[in-house]
Amino acid sequence: MCAKKAEQAGESSAMLGMIKSLAVYDPEYMVEALQKALPFANIPGVDLARLTEIQQKNQATLEGVARMELELISQTAEKEFKMLEQLMNEMFGAVKDVSVTDNPLDVSAKQTELAVRTMDKLSQETADLIKDVGSKQMDIVKSMAKRYVDAIEEMKAMAKSG
Repeated sequence: MCAKKAEQAGESSAMLGMIKSLAVYDPEYMVEALQKALPFANIPGVDLARLTEIQQKNQATLEGVARMELELISQTAEKEFKMLEQLMNEMFGAVKDVSVTDNPLDVSAKQTELAVRTMDKLSQETADLIKDVGSKQMDIVKSMAKRYVDAIEEMKAMAKSG
């Protein structure tokens, strides 16, 4: 009776280990927990060490992508801030120019010219920024897609060799 309880306790702790490994993703720990939880399972064609290696590559790719996205967000915010700062400086300069003119028609013409010039510049800079961000995001997606294709190929090769 005691042996059976000890065996059940061992199975329970192995399952607990496997559940913990899912909460904090660690490929080595996950494989170790799987091996403890399923000591009897010998699945033909499945090399757990190789599977762990594939998952480590996948995780490294995801971490790299996350860093790239964070960097892209930071760069984009910085560019937007610089655009806004430049626009505000131009606006203050233009207000000074308009305020020294006595003729109301000149003021109106300058205001219109300023608005058109500002909107043209802002729309062009925004379009360039969107194009740049879109290009970088496409590069990020391509790197993820390449890793997923490679992972599938690695798993197919593993299945064929086993």
